[in-house]
Amino acid sequence: MASLAETTCVFAADGDLLGLGVRIGVYLATISAIANLKLDADDAPGSAWVSVFSVVPIMALALKYVLQQTISNGMFISVAYIGWLQLLVMPSVLLMPTIHCYRLLVLLIGAAVLFTCALLLWYWATGYARLEFPACRSTTAFFFAQVPAFGWFRYVNLAALSLVALLFLALVGTVLLASRRLLARLWPLNHTFRLGAVLVVALVIMILGTELTLHWNGIEGVYSLNSTGQLIPMLAGIGAVTRDAYFWWERRRGCKVDLTGLAPAKPANQPGGSEQRDEFMTASQAASFGGEAMPGPYKV
Repeated sequence: MASLAETTCVFAADGDLLGLGVRIGVYLATISAIANLKLDADDAPGSAWVSVFSVVPIMALALKYVLQQTISNGMFISVAYIGWLQLLVMPSVLLMPTIHCYRLLVLLIGAAVLFTCALLLWYWATGYARLEFPACRSTTAFFFAQVPAFGWFRYVNLAALSLVALLFLALVGTVLLASRRLLARLWPLNHTFRLGAVLVVALVIMILGTELTLHWNGIEGVYSLNSTGQLIPMLAGIGAVTRDAYFWWERRRGCKVDLTGLAPAKPANQPGGSEQRDEFMTASQAASFGGEAMPGPYKV
């Protein structure tokens, strides 16, 4: 790797790690997760599940390459922006008032986020020194401009990742241990994220960081769709976004199913009556009755 860098200043990378198809798939899965927080809160946990499993394999493969010393610092820093994207999107899912219904998802998100934080902390603390430094140029990264990767930018990452890890531990503990009433009080905090502005800005910044860092550090082999390992995540991302668009359009059309007569009505004061059925209305069902849509089962 060192001799190649000295002569051509170009680094060949594994397309299955962060090729064009992989990046498109991650970006689209993240867009799906963000959109569902606003458009279909019932499906937001499912989109978060997909987003977690689209990012964790990339981080695990990057760790393998660092240990084998077969990846450049510029390539790993590009991967780090993908990790940061996950760290910024997941809090909005954990702040949903019905997230306590999905304890396995909470544990998966917590484990994925802590793994990502630990990996990035290790890299910025000591891991970067395991890799070759190019003789023809200094490794750079994106922070609203092209900046040296191993100066103050490194310490900013260390501080920010430490803070994020502590906040996530507190948030996961709150979700797992707190009462439903406390989680409902946290719901207004999530409106900023549900409106999408914060998360969309974060998405744009992380995409810019990934793409510009790849370009500035002379990474090749990541701009084509020449392997099945890239096509699968890309098609999965396309499927997630097109599914969201289709169901959103059908809801806009006002498609309804008339269930009159399919089940005998019961008085409200009897078990299984209207009060009990209302308790399990979804957000989309509540919206059809004129109530404000909130994710998951709740009383109207």
